[in-house]
Amino acid sequence: MQVFLKRLTANELGETGANTRGEIYIPRSYVSFFPDPSGGRNPTAIVPFEWIEDGSIRGSTVRLTVYGNKNEAHLHRVPDAALGTAQSGDILRIDHNGDLFQSTIIAVSSRLYGNAVRLLDKNAACITTTDELDPPPPPPPPPTIETRHPLLEGPPVWASGWGEDEDFGPFVEIRIGQVKQRLRWIPKGSFLMGSPEKPKKEPGRNDNEGPQHAVTISNGFWLFDTPVTQELYEAVTGENPSRFVSPKRPVEQVGWEESRSFLEKLNDRVPGLEAGLPTEAEWEYACRAGTTDALYTGAIDIIEYRNAPALDPIAWYGGNCGVDFDLDDGADAKWGKQQYDFEQGGTREVGKKLANPWGLYDMLGNVYEWCDDGLRDYSETAERDPRGPSEASALRVIRGGSWYSLALLVRAAYRRGYSPEFRYYSLGFRCRVP
Repeated sequence: MQVFLKRLTANELGETGANTRGEIYIPRSYVSFFPDPSGGRNPTAIVPFEWIEDGSIRGSTVRLTVYGNKNEAHLHRVPDAALGTAQSGDILRIDHNGDLFQSTIIAVSSRLYGNAVRLLDKNAACITTTDELDPPPPPPPPPTIETRHPLLEGPPVWASGWGEDEDFGPFVEIRIGQVKQRLRWIPKGSFLMGSPEKPKKEPGRNDNEGPQHAVTISNGFWLFDTPVTQELYEAVTGENPSRFVSPKRPVEQVGWEESRSFLEKLNDRVPGLEAGLPTEAEWEYACRAGTTDALYTGAIDIIEYRNAPALDPIAWYGGNCGVDFDLDDGADAKWGKQQYDFEQGGTREVGKKLANPWGLYDMLGNVYEWCDDGLRDYSETAERDPRGPSEASALRVIRGGSWYSLALLVRAAYRRGYSPEFRYYSLGFRCRVP
């Protein structure tokens, strides 16, 4: 494989403001630039190219992100199913009606074909590849979602109510005494789990959110449309451990082990229910609901630590949890650098923010939620119904962020693990039913 770069003329260098620091330059008339959170230090360009294979020429696009202060750039092929998979020996010409360009480039690293690419010398017109990186895996299949109606053969035997609404489709309900809980259907399907490292990281991305990998959820399931509320927890257990006492608020200060105890008692009360906690993969799949961005409503732009306007319509987090707070004993919330000014905050009543496309409320914010499995290491390998470790000592996954959280923690891909006995006033859970 070869990559050809055209040297800029002196006039072209002057037009682009090029210097000799080892950066790549593209005339702005050739491409479209997109700013990034770093304030423009690492501009991203979309560059047309021609891929020559077996004598045929097919057009597509690569994404080039320039890291000028590191004297390098990264090329990423934008997925195009019509192009298939690149093979060793293919020729790539990056150009605008001919060629791209280069100035005094120190190094160019490329994951386009999974190989590192280095400039032979600063005056060379051609750069060749080394084998420093393994070839990437084939791109994952696009997300697929089952369309079979879950109530086609009638409601589950344990359901006390069921129906379908225009906004989110089918639902079922269970009832414990006077307390009613709605469940939404999560269809089987596949999705891309984790968050991307390149070409653009999500704000606040942690290394344990990658690499992104294809995950298939083999079986559909029912999921509580809200976290377990205090009134439901108390109806089942006779107890309420919560710091912010209010029946419609989520129960909190419940450890993973205590959530399991609740589930056993709930299943005793509702024969055939078989309720449990979702696995981490099931949780993220349900949270995303067929979407692919940091939030199920799109990307997130973080202005300050607790100030991300995109969260306000969908989540209670550290930037809005104290707005019109309605308890007398709220927690101190004078953090500063938050979306709204308030002095105390805490959990809020469930279901008051916008639901995700599958009718689930508070999947982001309000309280973190326990998952059934332990924290696992991701790999690029496609997975089917993955589960983390299950031994007693395993750190159990929590997801979703909370009323207390910085904005960067309230994302679909954010994950961390705690010991099963851990309790906190920003941590609750929700239930899944097969």
